[in-house]
Amino acid sequence: MRILFVNYEYPPVGGGGGVGCKILVDELAKNQDIDVLTSGFKNLPSIKKQGKATIYRVPALFRKTFETSNIFSLLSYLALSLFVGLVLVKRKRYDVIHSFFVLPSGMVGLVLSKLYSRPHVLTIIGGDIYDPTKRLTPEKNLLIRFLTKKIINNSDFVSAISSDVTLRAKNICHLRQDKKIKTISLGFRPFPLKAKLGRSRYDNKFRLITLARLVKRKGINYLIEALSILKNKNVHLWVCGDGPEKRNLMKVARKLDVGLQVEFLGSVSEKEKYDYLQSSDCFISGSLHEGLGLVFFEAMYSGLPIVATNVGGQKDILENGKTGYLVPTKNSKVLADRILRLMKNKTLRKKISNYNRQRVKKFYIADIVKNYKNIYENISKKEEVGKESFSEIQRKYYSLHADEFDERGLYSRDNRNHIKKIRKIISVAYETNPRKVLEVGTGTGIHAKRFLENLKKDIDFTGVDISREMLKIARKRLKPFIEKQRARLITAEMSSLPFTDNSFDLVFCAATLHHVDDQEKGVKEMTRVLKKGGKLILVEPNWLFPTNIWAGVSNPVERNVFNMRKSNFQKWTKNILKRVEINNFLYTPPYPVFLSNVYDLIDEIFPRIPLLNNLSIMIFVVGEK
Repeated sequence: MRILFVNYEYPPVGGGGGVGCKILVDELAKNQDIDVLTSGFKNLPSIKKQGKATIYRVPALFRKTFETSNIFSLLSYLALSLFVGLVLVKRKRYDVIHSFFVLPSGMVGLVLSKLYSRPHVLTIIGGDIYDPTKRLTPEKNLLIRFLTKKIINNSDFVSAISSDVTLRAKNICHLRQDKKIKTISLGFRPFPLKAKLGRSRYDNKFRLITLARLVKRKGINYLIEALSILKNKNVHLWVCGDGPEKRNLMKVARKLDVGLQVEFLGSVSEKEKYDYLQSSDCFISGSLHEGLGLVFFEAMYSGLPIVATNVGGQKDILENGKTGYLVPTKNSKVLADRILRLMKNKTLRKKISNYNRQRVKKFYIADIVKNYKNIYENISKKEEVGKESFSEIQRKYYSLHADEFDERGLYSRDNRNHIKKIRKIISVAYETNPRKVLEVGTGTGIHAKRFLENLKKDIDFTGVDISREMLKIARKRLKPFIEKQRARLITAEMSSLPFTDNSFDLVFCAATLHHVDDQEKGVKEMTRVLKKGGKLILVEPNWLFPTNIWAGVSNPVERNVFNMRKSNFQKWTKNILKRVEINNFLYTPPYPVFLSNVYDLIDEIFPRIPLLNNLSIMIFVVGEK
């Protein structure tokens, strides 16, 4: 099985979410074909083979450190990874796309999955849902919440790394009631430990240790405050990790007169990290929130008792009184008290140490990876079944929304873009002077009514649609024309039109071709019923326009909008139509109405500007049989 992981963090860039992803990738790569699309920094190679996995890195512009990102680096990753991802997915044809973090990775993964009809698995890490120290989170920002909700709802399978993250995702984003999120922990990969480490340097010291990125959310300042409350010069703290808060934390330590008791070790290697852990007496964490916390696995594996805050996914791992102690956030006094209890009770520390070494085995990656293997297999089978019933999905969707269809802004009769579209179709019809006309995808008859009102009275019009409910509304709208036998409506699918060859002088299809799975077959079928010399008109959404991209991502019935490209229209019409014209059409939205004059001017100018001329809302195709 071929799997593409999309994660803007991947070691050495980022934090725990990237590390957890790498542990999963390394385990899967033992018997799967794995690629990772992530961000680069400084001199990291753009392509590198790590074991059996291949890592592709795109530039993260304006990123300043390995540990932290900013809005500009995230946006640059969003754009550049999408471009590279398009090339990778087209070339390698992955079976599954798996994204870590909702934004920006999840958006990239979801777009790629919709573009190439691949199942999308999303893993929510924690900081992408809730971070009490940041403003750009779903909890505090409406746009981020909207995007997060859409990405989660439209992913084929969603997991979260802890029950805390699962609950927050549901409560903050107000997800669909039928949307399920499965809690699957990150996995831990055991590291070979030394049998025994000398402690001669630290025999008379009680050594605390924390592993964390030095950012505000990690609450390192509360650990330093707890150290000052203890007022014991024999208690020392190792801080492993780096980040933007390092300088401020050093100032806090000096201010509280514990500067000599706190040692900032910076980023350390895996070997150094476990050496420090094994040389310590207790692991402490003052984090304001953790999605899960791989560092707790590392501490437990090293046999350390743990004192940590009680808010976050760590509660799935840690048990108060068994693995150590859980304390309230931002409470240095309670933190100091629990550290003191462990200092005074060597027997308790030994008991907790033994318990932690056994408990951490439940989270070994060899067991965790089985969950994802089952997910990949099941979702791939489900995707194959889904492809067979796409027309049924369309039929049900438009039958359900038939009554409200005309009330939507995009389809309302006073929509300037709708009016321009039907006028252009009518102008082509005037040139051909057709006697018999077929519309494929008549819907509620909006196009048909304008068409019949503007052409000669002896025209014979036929409209087809897969939805009976949509055609019921169309019959009411076209009643005068049906009574005069100028129009008839038939329930039928584009892929099997119930007409003999060479039946119509003109066939037009507006915003319907992308609603079938086999667009090429649809074009051939419409051409089959077209008379020699007759014209076929196709008007479809352009996949490059932002709102069309979003529709393709967020609405299952619009997923094939990504196939609406000029190159595809050229391929589909080749050898069956002649004098084919494929043009971009309409560049501005229909609303607000008071900007119509400005929009008309833009619609005139954009087609003349290179590059911008491709960013139209629609593509208009005319060909002759």
